[in-house]
Amino acid sequence: MKKNITTLEDIYINDIQVCEGRRHVDEATVAALTASMVEIGLKVPISVRLIVIELDDGDNEGTYQLIAGAHRLAAAKQLGWDFIAAFVSRDESDDQVKLWEIAENLHRAELSVLERSEHITEWVLLTDKVGQSAHPSGGIQPADKGISKASKELGIERTEVRRSTKIAGLTPEAKKVAVEVGLDGNASALLAAKDKSGDATKEIANLRADRARRDAEKERKEVERSNRGINSAIAVTDAEQYAEWLREHSAIQEMPTIISWIEGTKNKDVIAAIRRQSA
Repeated sequence: MKKNITTLEDIYINDIQVCEGRRHVDEATVAALTASMVEIGLKVPISVRLIVIELDDGDNEGTYQLIAGAHRLAAAKQLGWDFIAAFVSRDESDDQVKLWEIAENLHRAELSVLERSEHITEWVLLTDKVGQSAHPSGGIQPADKGISKASKELGIERTEVRRSTKIAGLTPEAKKVAVEVGLDGNASALLAAKDKSGDATKEIANLRADRARRDAEKERKEVERSNRGINSAIAVTDAEQYAEWLREHSAIQEMPTIISWIEGTKNKDVIAAIRRQSA
């Protein structure tokens, strides 16, 4: 098998192609990187693949396809850099490039649970095609083989890989709704929404019901907190009125004794005693 060669080079930024379908570049992240790169430069090179194109006249022309580092590249462009440090890979297949991109995303990008699950699941599917490692023995089913390999290669638990494949199995329609209602970062909600038959309508209904339940629970807790605040304010007011009454009806020299009695007794015991004496 031909060995892939990777070198560290300074390459011309305008020669780098960013393919369609990549994750959206977050402007806040780019701004933070821009500020950092002004102060300390680029500490982690981007990753690209060299693509050699044969021209009609027989000459060759080299260009680069971005593998990882879209935010760093965007920051360099904002700073007006002409060149950027990059790990340049040669002789990588499309699948190998995709695996490299997934690995970078999993370890560097801030992903939602849904996005991370989709990346892990894609790794499971691609790793068999690329032949990253040998299949484990012992009669393990193909699905388990892929899960075991992904767990080993990505350094994550097999349970996370299994959970990710289930989440990634949601219908595209349900995934869109999960993002819409803000549950794309909640693993338990995504797993609970999964329909075994793959019915998008049911999955969407599950997600919307979960969102409604969570909102209702949040509102209930907010009401409880508000009521506790009101009750506390009422209790303080009542206490102030009681203290004022005691001060008006007791001699000042008796107050230390009264305070001592109150500190040493429970309210309900005092109330019971007053009721008995007033009967």
